[in-house]
Amino acid sequence: MRKRVFGIVLLAGVLALMVSAHAASAAELLTDLRKIIEGFPQRQHDALTTAAGSTTSAAPIEGAALLFAGEQTAAANQLIENVTVDECGLMEISVLLRLALASGNLASLTDSARDNAIRVISGFLTKHAGDPPLPLAPESGELLQLTTLYLWTQYARQNDPSLVESDTKFPSLSDQETALMQWLGQRVEFGFEERGSAYAPHLASALLLLRDAASSDAIRMQAEACLDLLVADLAPVYFGGLPAGPRLRSLEAIAPSQDDWIPFLWFGEQNEDPPQSVDASTIHLAVSSYRPPAALIRIAIEREDRGSYEVKHRYFLPETGGESLHEGRSYAFVDPNFVLGSFVLHNQAVPWQSRPWDLMIWDGRGSNNRVFSFAGRQLFSGARPPYTDEFFGWNASVYQYRNVLYCRYLRSDRKRPGDPLSDLLWDRRYVQQPARVWISETLNPVEEDGGWWFCRLGRVYVAFRPVQGRGFWWRSVETEARDSSASILTLQDLDSGLLIEVEQADRFMSFDRFKQQVIAAPLIVERDSITFVSRRGDVFLFPLKEGEFLVNGRPVDPWRDPDYSLYSSKFIKGGVGEEPIEAEWPPFSLRIDRSDPARPRREIHPDLSADQPDGETVMFPHRP
Repeated sequence: MRKRVFGIVLLAGVLALMVSAHAASAAELLTDLRKIIEGFPQRQHDALTTAAGSTTSAAPIEGAALLFAGEQTAAANQLIENVTVDECGLMEISVLLRLALASGNLASLTDSARDNAIRVISGFLTKHAGDPPLPLAPESGELLQLTTLYLWTQYARQNDPSLVESDTKFPSLSDQETALMQWLGQRVEFGFEERGSAYAPHLASALLLLRDAASSDAIRMQAEACLDLLVADLAPVYFGGLPAGPRLRSLEAIAPSQDDWIPFLWFGEQNEDPPQSVDASTIHLAVSSYRPPAALIRIAIEREDRGSYEVKHRYFLPETGGESLHEGRSYAFVDPNFVLGSFVLHNQAVPWQSRPWDLMIWDGRGSNNRVFSFAGRQLFSGARPPYTDEFFGWNASVYQYRNVLYCRYLRSDRKRPGDPLSDLLWDRRYVQQPARVWISETLNPVEEDGGWWFCRLGRVYVAFRPVQGRGFWWRSVETEARDSSASILTLQDLDSGLLIEVEQADRFMSFDRFKQQVIAAPLIVERDSITFVSRRGDVFLFPLKEGEFLVNGRPVDPWRDPDYSLYSSKFIKGGVGEEPIEAEWPPFSLRIDRSDPARPRREIHPDLSADQPDGETVMFPHRP
């Protein structure tokens, strides 16, 4: 307690000095952040225009985008009038639902288009009632299903009760509300399972629907708090408009993920035109009146000023019976020039598309800078693994401290779930399959010297080498989207490991000097461990069998670290349960009080969105 009090007093003194010394800069920051928030409606309109012009094969998305933007309304209504159940998935249904919910304030929507949208929504939900969560991802798919059914039932009860009362497959509205409150309450208490995931837009779509359209005040409050937590997950590792670090579930590295509308809309990060790749989630992002708190916007966009720091996240995966236990952790070292991150799952098979570490380097362009990545999908020859109905246990031991990481790939000791031959190990088919590391062509040329491989990009130097493996080779690969080609480092041996050190170029006189220091650094490979000394003078001991991961002679195990909370970084802190979550970068702050998980309180200072009209594009009936 004494330590905490002293820390609070010290922090208060530092903040007082900062505020007095930087009053002018604080005023400039307020102006800059206000411009970002005030520009939100225009960015929303740009997103709708892009969606309408880029999704001609998706009638619900194109039609809804045109209607919300108030453009080509006759053609847009015709698209909605002709939509059928068979051409819709859950995301398209959620867009039609938003259209129906907003119809009272959307004069451009004709009665015939609205009526057809209602018929399609009803037919789809009746057809798929009781289906398991769609494989968007277990968490985001579940929330989107709960949300869509709940808001549809709410709409039908208010407008045409016969749409739901005659169907016994639909749970009661109160039961659905209870299920949603439980889901949202768990996330407010324990955080999201898919921290910084590629599926964040799908989670955001459901949360924005609830926040904008739910009739329950408690559900709206929880949804808004969850949106803040989603932004708090993304903001510390947003890097030039792209999410950095590893993700629990991720698109494969060989095909870089699509541009994300979240930084363009929520952070105002893009200085160029809006991203051209859109999907149904763009509609939800573009028509909500939700604005991220200014503290989180500043953390996300000020890459240079936020300096170097560590980000720790803890995962809480729900198990049978509804209990939530901490099953994994993620760690990232965030530097103005790069982000090196890793994650570890405990007692959980690793999905085939996961990767245990990732490196993103700022290339000065704000795009295509995920340049060095473990490619989980590339563990196997060909495309997907031979069995698609199981989680593969090809595991990796990952040890990271700041800018140094060692990853050792291990063959599976998992058994195929539910198989009658469960006493047999199912890793025999992997024996001849190499692990592969994807290296973007932007890092070429890659130079070999003294057993190490070196590359550089902008203000970043990278050194890496295979360890504990005899066989490895390089090959080239054609890639999709923004890249034309890349290199693959293939590690044949099952016990292969990869050691990587990333550094700022300005810490060295030259690239050659950096290479000389790395080659001369102590690297001792023994039977049970690897010892390595980094350029910053840290002494690493990586265990190969039993033993602890040591840095400078001390165990490093974030799993047991008391500071390894739900959030632990330079800017965002907070534990699980009722402990508040706080984000602060003076003069901006956010505090989410979770002492009553059913009604979390948000305290935002200063609230730059308070004087902004609510719902620039669409006003939902219950909103003030």
